[in-house]
Amino acid sequence: PPRDLLLLADECPASVDDYLPRGRCHVALLDGEVVGQYILLHTRPFTAEVVSLSVAPALQRRSIGTRLLDHAVRTARTLG
Repeated sequence: PPRDLLLLADECPASVDDYLPRGRCHVALLDGEVVGQYILLHTRPFTAEVVSLSVAPALQRRSIGTRLLDHAVRTARTLG
């Protein structure tokens, strides 16, 4: 996944390097380009955490982040 968006949500590259391989990255696309993303991390039985959620600065305040968070909740429920 594009690291530039991940680093908007978490400015510590070491943190991104830690959770990225352990989580699932989901993206929002607009005209084929990644404009938002989040990482869903399974933290313990029956528990998931969104450890990074970011939207391209030029597209913020257009409900992309809200839709990504809604998707995260649905995905976590589907995965149990």
